[in-house]
Amino acid sequence: MRHSEPATGRDAIVRAWQDARHADGAAAGDSADPTVTSRWNIPMLILGVLLAGWCLAKVLL
Repeated sequence: MRHSEPATGRDAIVRAWQDARHADGAAAGDSADPTVTSRWNIPMLILGVLLAGWCLAKVLL
C-alpha cells in the first residue's frame, strides 16, 4: 500500500488555482472551456508607456 505524501506548498497552490478556475467557470456557465484568458489594462498600459517616455526624455535631454 502506498501512503499519501504530505502536500507541498506548490501542490497547495496548484490545487487552489484549479479550485478557483472551476468555481469561476461554474459561476460563468463556461466550465467546458479549459483555456485561461486575460485582459489588458489599457489605462495602465498607456501610463506605463508615458512614464517610460518621460524617463527616456529625462535621461537624453
